[in-house]
Amino acid sequence: KSQIVNQYKNQKPLWLSAWKKGIIKKFRTKKRIIALTFDACGGLYGNGFDWRIFDYLKRKKIPATFFLAGRWVLKNKNIVKSIDAIPYFDIQNHGYLHKPLSVRGWSRYGIKGTLSVGEVYDEVMKNDSLIFSLISKKPIYFRAGTAYYDNVSIKILYSLGYYPVNFSIPAGDYDITIPVKKIVWNVLSTARPGGICLMHVNQPKSNTYASLKIIVKNLKKRGYSFVLLKDYKNYLQD
Repeated sequence: KSQIVNQYKNQKPLWLSAWKKGIIKKFRTKKRIIALTFDACGGLYGNGFDWRIFDYLKRKKIPATFFLAGRWVLKNKNIVKSIDAIPYFDIQNHGYLHKPLSVRGWSRYGIKGTLSVGEVYDEVMKNDSLIFSLISKKPIYFRAGTAYYDNVSIKILYSLGYYPVNFSIPAGDYDITIPVKKIVWNVLSTARPGGICLMHVNQPKSNTYASLKIIVKNLKKRGYSFVLLKDYKNYLQD
């Protein structure tokens, strides 16, 4: 930690973004393949788990990557192990406290970001250690809380051996009131070969599950199949 702090403590952030260069949003391919990713954010109203999504993906043998926040993991350790037990599921890092990743505390959506290089390190590596303690596997992908990073924090991530991963296919299911029709349209209208789709798995009262079934059915009709991000590490694209 001290090495990272000394290396980056005098660097000033220039922007806070979800889309700048260096942030992975898709992978290079002409094949009709898509990576489904599901965030579990935690917090006062976000510590649930939609078992319907889990059971559906498991039953259909659909690969899925789960980005888990530490505060959610601490409330759901047995579920983490259940996810890890499925060979076509994969667990990655969504930050310990689900904060925007910044060295100056820059905020997004009313959520205050990490305040320093040291806090960036803790946000990444405390959750790294927590996940490893449960499944004995080290994540390599990181998605910040709110999906926003500053330019210094991106460099820190790469120094830690992490790839910052966002998405090119936004389901927009961040609120339980978002209707099925809207979620389905969001995904099907933006789906492209090599796309990374972002959905959420920690809100059982949301319309994500109902939307997912329609989305998968329609994407399969278009000739798409689903893959794990970790299997396309060499094809990541910002």
